[in-house]
Amino acid sequence: MRIKLLIVLFLLSCNTKNTDTSGSDNLNKKIDTALDENYRNTGQLIDSCIYISADYPKGLSDAYARKGLYFENQGIYDSAYTYYLKSLHIRKALGDKKLIAFAYTNLAETIVNFDQWDLTQKYLDSAWKLFHEVNDTSYLIKINQQYGKFFAELNNPKKAIPYFLKGLDYAKKKNDETDIAMFFQSLGNIYMAVSKYDSSFYYYYAWKKIIDTKHNYAELYEYYSCISALQMDVNKIDDAKVSIDSGLLAFQKAQLDSLEYLYLLARKHELAGKTKDYKS
Repeated sequence: MRIKLLIVLFLLSCNTKNTDTSGSDNLNKKIDTALDENYRNTGQLIDSCIYISADYPKGLSDAYARKGLYFENQGIYDSAYTYYLKSLHIRKALGDKKLIAFAYTNLAETIVNFDQWDLTQKYLDSAWKLFHEVNDTSYLIKINQQYGKFFAELNNPKKAIPYFLKGLDYAKKKNDETDIAMFFQSLGNIYMAVSKYDSSFYYYYAWKKIIDTKHNYAELYEYYSCISALQMDVNKIDDAKVSIDSGLLAFQKAQLDSLEYLYLLARKHELAGKTKDYKS
């Protein structure tokens, strides 16, 4: 069976602020902006934060976490892992369960890129235990999403489904539309992977209702990329054509990076095959 798991992976690093030293706090704010906007001087800002936080353990652990995220965003996973590990060691000494749990999730997100599945699960198990001890809905959403993603990446969608469903329950309790939409998409993808097409359509349509309230063209593009794949799986070719055209329009309005167009190209390629348009 060809697995189509186009799961939205959202990167969550620890964004706690340093409230004890104004200099470090200001740098942290600049780092957040730089990470969001891909500024070239991000590394220098983080190094400055590391330097002035040398005698402030919590600030230093945050700075190391950001340095890890900086490298992870560039695909330099060995360096990212090193800095996430430094952050974990400090947080263990501080004894803050929430911060320690975030450190474990950061390590899990990085080490999975080396296909070290046992170690990834070990980190996730540690985070799972701590997040449940803290018992905050936001963190329980995060860890269930990560577990679902973990099993999806292992091509074990049946194990992923319960975690996505549980995460959706927590997201609904928190009434967070962003997280709810994320789980709707993930469940649509995962049910398509196990050929439960009615359930897949159900969650995709629920996802679309949220997108329509936000007028988010980038997310709308993702929706049409996913729904068109499902429509082709069930041989709704005419519907798939409409979805692909709608996806192209959303892509143009969102002004996405050309790399994002690969999803739609994959759909167009598959559609051409199904309609025997081999030249296209």
